[in-house]
Amino acid sequence: MKSAGSLREKAIELHMALEQSPADNSFDLIGTIPLIAAARRFGIPTHVSEGPGQGSSGRQVWTCWPRSRMEIAHDALAQVIHCDCEAGVTSAGRANVWRAFTSGWSYEGDFVDAVAALALHVAELRPPPRAAEP
Repeated sequence: MKSAGSLREKAIELHMALEQSPADNSFDLIGTIPLIAAARRFGIPTHVSEGPGQGSSGRQVWTCWPRSRMEIAHDALAQVIHCDCEAGVTSAGRANVWRAFTSGWSYEGDFVDAVAALALHVAELRPPPRAAEP
């Protein structure tokens, strides 16, 4: 299991990487950064959009909102398992504590944090599959 110090360093590294990546200012919550970084590495959408609708000025309106952290985490977990058949997430036997694992590695935390840590770990070891073309 990684130490708190190395996890803080990883969070700072991820924050700096996100600042250098394309802008996504509408969903830049500090607690969500590892999950968003993992989603980006695996090509998982972090937002949903819908439209066109008619605005009060008669112009077309598109709306965009962030997907829930849980939806993103479930999609990330599916991608991780596709890349690494030994990876998984299971209850750690305590309330709201999950254990993410793969060969020689594990992490415990809430479900979203555990999935994000697992996805980032797997992404470091193996290139993720390419996202399907639209």
